[in-house]
Amino acid sequence: MASHGHYKRHFGKHHGYYGTPTYKSWSNMKDRCGKKGYEENITYCEEWEDFRNFLRDMGERPKGSSLDRIDPHGNYCKENCRWVDYETQENNRTNNRKVLYNGELIGVTQLSRKLNISRSSLCNRIDKYGMSVEEAIIYVKNHSKRKEYAN
Repeated sequence: MASHGHYKRHFGKHHGYYGTPTYKSWSNMKDRCGKKGYEENITYCEEWEDFRNFLRDMGERPKGSSLDRIDPHGNYCKENCRWVDYETQENNRTNNRKVLYNGELIGVTQLSRKLNISRSSLCNRIDKYGMSVEEAIIYVKNHSKRKEYAN
């Protein structure tokens, strides 16, 4: 009879996905659940203990994407997970700060990328100097070193 270590080493490899982006996403998901510093109450569905069930439900991870929970407070399961690009995932984080800009609630990171301005400078002007979002954008655009490199 094979030792438990021998079984464990080979069990995860027989499906041919060991080491692939899809397998790494599954493995990272499992590692995150219950860790201190992460949302300790977040878990994954029992079926996803087996990689093959995760693969069946989610399919292969598309290039340039990562595993995202639609409801960032919900658990990992077929109904609450999707493959998304990194920007979409970043905007869906529970700690993503949102501001009102042009009548739209938008993440500060997304807004700073959209306008090619520094996120930290934008937040600094809003928080430290009490500027409105629009005032902070104008200030940062007019005083940014990035503007020299735009286009």
